[in-house]
Amino acid sequence: MKDKTDLLFGFHSVYEALRAGKRTFSGILVSKKRTGERMEKIEALAKERGIKVEMVDSLILDKMTEFSNHQGIAARTSFFPVKSAMDVVDRIGPDGRPCFILVMENIEDPHNLGALIRTAISAGVEFILIPKDRSAGPSSTVSRTSAGAMEHADIYMITNTAALLRA
Repeated sequence: MKDKTDLLFGFHSVYEALRAGKRTFSGILVSKKRTGERMEKIEALAKERGIKVEMVDSLILDKMTEFSNHQGIAARTSFFPVKSAMDVVDRIGPDGRPCFILVMENIEDPHNLGALIRTAISAGVEFILIPKDRSAGPSSTVSRTSAGAMEHADIYMITNTAALLRA
């Protein structure tokens, strides 16, 4: 049976996911060694949203993240919500105004996808279209690589890029 939760870790991924409000949080784990203004921001936002924050030993986070650089924080969340191609057709330019759209094909490396999403969000891209096949999709790695920018993106998984662009 496939796990129904995602594991976000690293300050920006967790913080931006909290700010964006697109995911459901099961809980947040913070290293007992990790204190300071950045963690206080996360704790305050989590409290505001009714999310439990638990202080744990760093070794627990090390094991959860398979010894990745977790920056002293991890969160169990729902998977990032993606939208379908049909939704994008309805949303793009209903009022006739031009839209800033990024279509990414064959981006298989999640680190490259994260970097592209981070740049796209800072450039003002409104819609990000990613093929379902032969491409990396939204994941905790993409969120982390994008410094949490993915959490604010409208991402649409599409099946036929050419047909959608003609629509």
